[in-house]
Order: sequence, then C-alpha cells, then structure tokens
Amino acid sequence: MKHSVDLKTTIMKRISLKHVPERLPKMNKTFIWRKSYKDLPQKLVTKIDRFLETNKVIELSCWFNSHNLAFEVDGISVVNGWYGEKVKKSDELFSELEELRKLNPNKRFVKPKKGVIIDLKWNLFYSKHSWNKYGDHHFCLTTEIDNVKNNRFFVFKEFEEFSGTSIKSNENVYSEYRNVINEALDLSSLHGYKVLNTRQLRNSNKRKSGRFSQILTDRNLV
Repeated sequence: MKHSVDLKTTIMKRISLKHVPERLPKMNKTFIWRKSYKDLPQKLVTKIDRFLETNKVIELSCWFNSHNLAFEVDGISVVNGWYGEKVKKSDELFSELEELRKLNPNKRFVKPKKGVIIDLKWNLFYSKHSWNKYGDHHFCLTTEIDNVKNNRFFVFKEFEEFSGTSIKSNENVYSEYRNVINEALDLSSLHGYKVLNTRQLRNSNKRKSGRFSQILTDRNLV
C-alpha cells in the first residue's frame, strides 16, 4: 500500500510540474510558437478529433489534458516547461508590466512571484505549463479550445519531453497515472472548472443517439 501511495505522490508532483525549476530554460534566439493541432497530418487530426468527442478537456487543467491525450493517441509526446503569453496594451496586466520595467530598467527577466516570470523585452508573461508535441509541431488543446485563449499568442520553453508509450510500457506506472488523471479531471469538473470541448462531446452524443434510433427503427421494420 505504501508503495502505491508513494507512486501516486510522485506522479502528482510530476504531472503538476513541481519538479520543474523556478527558472526559464536557456533562452534561444528563436521562439517556439503554439500551432493548431489542425495543422498536423490528417491521420492525427482525425484521431485527436475522436479523442475530443470522448474525453473531457478541462480549463486550467493543462497537465492532465496533455497526459491524457498522449496516452490515447500514439506518436504524441507530453512537453512540460513554461509558456509565455503575449501581454497586449489593452490587457490589465500591461500597467503592472510597465511598473516592473521602471523598477528594473536593466533587467530583461523579472520574477514577481513564485511560478511567474516576465520577459520585459518581449512583453511575455511566463508560467508553468504542459502541452503536446508531434515531431517539431507544438500544440496545446487546453488553450486552443478555450475561446478566451484561442486567439492569444503563446510561446513555449521546453524543460522535458516524453512519449505516452514510454509510460504505458510499465503497466503498474501507467495504471496509477490513469487513476490520478481520471480523478483529477473529475474533481476539476466537480469544482466548477469549465469543460472546453462541450460542442465535440455533444455532437458525438447526437450521432450515437441517431445511430441508436436508426437501429430501433430497423428492428421495428423487420
């Protein structure tokens, strides 16, 4: 029992990015921009669309959403690290950013609180995040499906990457990961966090209902 509890605690810490250092990875000259999953090869797009029809994607639950997708769709990796959201002049946060710039005239990066880093040069607000990757294509269902976040500009800074199959190869570890993710997504939903893909789930249920009605009709005609 103790082994199971320790494993669950370790998994929760990793999924929740507790192990990711409170600093940005080494800065490169090029940014990794978030792309749409719709730009992936069509075969993968179809698989992800099916995933969205049968699995909840919950707001503010990026760690669980990204792991869940990687377990369900082979070839997709989980990436943990930081993401930077572009702060626009119209945002409430912009005035705070300007104040930080005045207080730190010679600094590019400032860390106003735990889990937050601000890039004063590019007006980017970084926080810890988990997303997915296929090849060199970085995408994030959590922010892409969220109507509020979808049209925002995001850049990523990787800390680590691993495939879903690498975890699935160990039956005990995979089983515990699954339990943790399912419990967390259920709790998020119960605590009022929004299900982002309600349209896809609803369309899937309509199709199932239509097929069931057709089956009943066909049986009545026999």
